[in-house]
Amino acid sequence: MSPDGSIEERMDEIRLIFTSVKEFCNSGKSVSQIQDNLEQIPLEYRSVGFESASMCLSLRDEDSPFSNDEFDQFYSDNLRKYRVQLLIGLGWAMASKEFVSQSVVINCGRESHYLFDGIGYSQGILKRRDSIRKQQIPEFMPEEGLSGFDHGLGRGCWYIARGNPEMVNRIIESFDSSRQGQMWSGVGTALTFVGGASDELMQSVKKYAGNFKPKLLKGVGQVIRSRNAAGNIAESTRKICKFMLGKTVNEYLVRGE
Repeated sequence: MSPDGSIEERMDEIRLIFTSVKEFCNSGKSVSQIQDNLEQIPLEYRSVGFESASMCLSLRDEDSPFSNDEFDQFYSDNLRKYRVQLLIGLGWAMASKEFVSQSVVINCGRESHYLFDGIGYSQGILKRRDSIRKQQIPEFMPEEGLSGFDHGLGRGCWYIARGNPEMVNRIIESFDSSRQGQMWSGVGTALTFVGGASDELMQSVKKYAGNFKPKLLKGVGQVIRSRNAAGNIAESTRKICKFMLGKTVNEYLVRGE
């Protein structure tokens, strides 16, 4: 993606990557073929492909969803770089099955947050009427996952609003205040991952976040750490880090915040 690509153009590219990888995986390709295909995706949004592939591979075995030989191989091969995206993709799979595997949650430990994030994001994008308008939490969601769910829902809000801060704020402020903090954290994550935000837009997001600004900035930091792990810190990420956190990427990572 060009450094000058708009937020809308970037979102469209992300959606195209996710759906094209989904189609490729569901055409019966082997894990090695899927891996080779993923390596062809431009680095800035390659992690989206790994998220999509994780979802698809985890569902290949109907008798053993979320754990099969192909998924386990793919997961172990890519764990170091794409742990976050693999777990979010697994959350997408659980949302599609409307079932949360407690054994997977236990194995993930504290990182199960990303599973629930994937569920929340999926619900926000695919079941907007229930999750946004009616503000419903799926019956299959365990109580301990609600924080991660709302973070994912907040990410979805950024995409639903196509990066419009005023619209995002209208959506979030309609929710109970107990849920708004994690949703703003999700907005920070989505804003930073998508990129393309001007200084004026970022300042507007900060203003709307209000008392939840620390949560917003925490979401920004999450992307910087995950992009660093994958070796794909984009120029847009550097710009957002400097404006939102007042630090260079290196300064932020060195301080371990």
